[in-house]
Amino acid sequence: ANIVKQVHAAEAKIVFATDLLALTVLTPPGEWGADVVCGSAQRFGVPMGFGGPHAAFFACQESHKRKMPGRIIGVSRDSRGKPALRMAMQTREQHIRRDKATSNICTAQALLANTAVAYAIYHGPDGLQAIARKVHAAARVFAKGVERLGMKAKYVDFFDTVTLSVKDAASLKQTCEKHEINIR
Repeated sequence: ANIVKQVHAAEAKIVFATDLLALTVLTPPGEWGADVVCGSAQRFGVPMGFGGPHAAFFACQESHKRKMPGRIIGVSRDSRGKPALRMAMQTREQHIRRDKATSNICTAQALLANTAVAYAIYHGPDGLQAIARKVHAAARVFAKGVERLGMKAKYVDFFDTVTLSVKDAASLKQTCEKHEINIR
């Protein structure tokens, strides 16, 4: 949070790219001062598609919402009093003056966004947190395993991506490929 204070003191903004699954078990970036948070929703039920397409998410502090292009989805209540999502605000120009619209929303991503939402609803908060803990546990097992092989994780804090410090990366990559182990 110290870096956030330094950035804000310099009158700059903090943009945080993150993973939705990680956010089920981590403190949300908005709570520690991020101005904008964005990332991919691919993790939520959308199969890997050779790099895309994937739906994304974008959120910001209340003070920035009028500067955001596109639509803002808010939480309301349905007829039974349960929380429900609704379109709270969208760029007015989208329907009135298309040539001056400030957004570039791709409606082809709606299916992917709906898939991600369905995945989240199906698993629920507890299920998503269980999946996140399982993913993180697998990364920890991997980090411990490579440590036993004489390599070391470059960072002690990670969610699912373990960066290794190795002497000969090319040789390690070749060995992994030979044994059909995916690394990048």
